Amino acid sequence: MITVEKAKLKPENWEANLTAPGTRWRLIYTVSGKDLTATAKKQKAGSGAYFPINACQKFDDTGFENGVFFGPVASLTFKGPWQLDAKVCHFDVSTMSIGLGPWRFPIKLKDQTRLKQMATKEFKALPFFVYAYVGEDIVVARGRSGGVALWGRADADWLATSGALAVYK
Repeated sequence: MITVEKAKLKPENWEANLTAPGTRWRLIYTVSGKDLTATAKKQKAGSGAYFPINACQKFDDTGFENGVFFGPVASLTFKGPWQLDAKVCHFDVSTMSIGLGPWRFPIKLKDQTRLKQMATKEFKALPFFVYAYVGEDIVVARGRSGGVALWGRADADWLATSGALAVYK
């Protein structure tokens, strides 16, 4: 993941890959910013981890949605507007939904903000990902906290067994 990040690849077709119709991205692996810094300084080997919970996100023209899923039993998702500028994706959470079985209970957290209309100071305070790579099957990005994550394209079997299919129809 660090090698991909250091390659400074050009963002060709990244938005199209990220938002391809029906595409969902499952979180596979994460490394904290602290571990990355220690590795870069050769203080210790970084210790990333496979993400132990079913987590998935999607991006489309209705917004982004990021969630964790506990099979068909429960889910917790966050939804809001997003904006991709070359390699940087800013997003804002306006709604949280709690899912129990087939029911979803949305909780409005704030009005949905149009990101392009925000003042610079407000915009820079939003969460973000800096993408190192967005391909047809994998995504590598660094988050606001400095950690790096790897997502893979979620296939139909994973979506069905994770519980995400009930939310991301």
